Amino acid sequence: MRLTGGFDARLYRYKLVSQEPRVIRILRPECEVEELMYHQLVHRTLNQQGLKTQVIHHVCGDQSVLRGVFAVMDPLVGQIVFGLTPSLHAKVLSESVESMHGLDVRPIVESLRRACVQDESYVSPHIHQKALDFLKRKRIAPLTLFFGFAIICLLIVRIMQ
Repeated sequence: MRLTGGFDARLYRYKLVSQEPRVIRILRPECEVEELMYHQLVHRTLNQQGLKTQVIHHVCGDQSVLRGVFAVMDPLVGQIVFGLTPSLHAKVLSESVESMHGLDVRPIVESLRRACVQDESYVSPHIHQKALDFLKRKRIAPLTLFFGFAIICLLIVRIMQ
């Protein structure tokens, strides 16, 4: 079943007999498998630190299979934030940002460093510019922009402390 969302990908939910439901996330044809491998590492690291992120079980770099590199992952649990009323969306967003301010990001940064992820991958102004360029191309709403930058800025501020 095709899912909504996925600004940069096509998303499909499926369930095989005697297995849990899964989601296939297929990136655009110009994307590389390294992007999904990076997401897999970050999601695993965040899960190990107790944050609720999707587990990415498999990554496939063969674009001939589904016309793009893809990942097999757990479905998101709960309601999609973008489907909420504006006031509830703002409440969930503010509570999420508030809870992130209480995180000790040192274990996350240490895990990423142990995995040889360069600090510049998540603290560089170049990452901000790449995100801005992507959002401008996709015409994504400022609230989405705020949320993405809130997460990035939180990591930057906590790392710099």
